[in-house]
Amino acid sequence: MPAIDAQLVDLDASVPPDAEYARIDEKWRTRLLERFPFLVARVGEAAVPLDAREDTIRNQESNWANFVVDQMRGAFGKPHADLAFINSGTLRIDDYIIDDITFEDIGRTFGFSSYLRYMTMTGGQFRIVLEAGYRGTGPSKGYFPQVSGFRVCVDRSRPDGDRIVSMQLPGEAGWAEIDSDRRYGVVVPDFLFRGGDGYDFPTEVEASRPGSELVYLVLDAIIGAQAEGRAIGEPVDPGNPRIVILEEPGAPCWP
Repeated sequence: MPAIDAQLVDLDASVPPDAEYARIDEKWRTRLLERFPFLVARVGEAAVPLDAREDTIRNQESNWANFVVDQMRGAFGKPHADLAFINSGTLRIDDYIIDDITFEDIGRTFGFSSYLRYMTMTGGQFRIVLEAGYRGTGPSKGYFPQVSGFRVCVDRSRPDGDRIVSMQLPGEAGWAEIDSDRRYGVVVPDFLFRGGDGYDFPTEVEASRPGSELVYLVLDAIIGAQAEGRAIGEPVDPGNPRIVILEEPGAPCWP
């Protein structure tokens, strides 16, 4: 019988790149910057390291994704939408953003256009739609939702379509469950509204025309913060998480 001798190696900054790969990388990066020198221009500053790694964004709450999706709720003016979410596969950078935020960081995050839609729907309808984000098994799913305006608790041991244990909105009296019958303002990418990544919106829900491309909302927010002398981003708060995936059935959702 063949034998396999494996050794796990952490690939981090301590591991030097392959010399031939580094040569090719430098060649094409030089050509890229010759055509688009603005890519290295600074547009803002990160207050903390912004975790945009695929392993984080597609499995759990991410502070870079939080900043991105927070821009969506105000995309169609005031009053801001109550709820928003985005499929994590929209965010492509797979890296940390540390200190300076550059045009390149924005370009690497958004590999394609992401126009948005505004709609109103009941809390019950929203819950059914969001369940699609927690279906199936295994890690790193591009349909995993990053959320804004609410917090969600999920039990993956339950059947598909019934994994959301709790969804709550903040209010003056504290957190309260989303009302199944109340109507909420919701913003999502047009891609999801049209059925992308397995999301199924009710046919009776009327939505705005696609608008407010997300990359420009994010860029405007970063540049606006820089103009005011503010860095952007904050750590994920373990005492008040937006997304909780229960490790054991029946465990409490919130700290």
